[in-house]
Amino acid sequence: ALEIGIWLVVAGICTGSLSLNIYAVAQMFAGGRTAELTGQVDLILRTMVTLFLPIFGVGALWAEPVLVLVYGAEFRGAAPLLVILFFAVSATSFNAANARLNGTESWGIKVLAAANGVGLVAGLTTIVVLGPGHGILASAVGYLVGSLLSALLPLIFVWRLDRLRWGGVLLRILAGYAMVLGGLALLGDEFRFLPALGVTVAFLAAWAALSARDAGARSRVRPRSSRLDSSSSPKRAFPRRGSRTWR
Repeated sequence: ALEIGIWLVVAGICTGSLSLNIYAVAQMFAGGRTAELTGQVDLILRTMVTLFLPIFGVGALWAEPVLVLVYGAEFRGAAPLLVILFFAVSATSFNAANARLNGTESWGIKVLAAANGVGLVAGLTTIVVLGPGHGILASAVGYLVGSLLSALLPLIFVWRLDRLRWGGVLLRILAGYAMVLGGLALLGDEFRFLPALGVTVAFLAAWAALSARDAGARSRVRPRSSRLDSSSSPKRAFPRRGSRTWR
């Protein structure tokens, strides 16, 4: 129940943001504004990573007290499952590729469907393989594997399609996850408030330093040739204001 509640809150936030982003991206694509389009997609990813990764990271660090507060001390042992859920849902929040593929070419939705299909098969396979020996933990790991593939495959596709400069962003994501895992290892199995608070403050400070360049939500796209160039841009979907069509 708690896991579903967290997922619904995050999904609601991401869905509303994604809907606005898809509309903006679609307008740019229809108008042939390719440089502005790639800049917007780049901005979406950097903003989502900067804002959402620390939220999920803090949630993972405080998973045990959250479970104890909501359900009681008897659910303390489910903390590793909630940590895995936080990692899985965080990957689905970095949805810049979804806006790019949903709002432009007609085949974009097929790419997303294929990625989701691969993630589903991989997740179910993980559950089947690990299930006999690991029980409910296998379901959580399977969900994590499926979520990572469903999010990562479209991201890589758009990264290469538009030749975006996302190498540093992906390294920052890995660094953020590594810091959270390192913090969990440092805290150990027994949760203690002051050490957890110290690790959380250190994590947020380090993340703020890593994300300082993107904290202002400024796009880092430089003009460079993209496969979505003027020669392959769609015709203008709407006439310019002031043309005879508007009179």
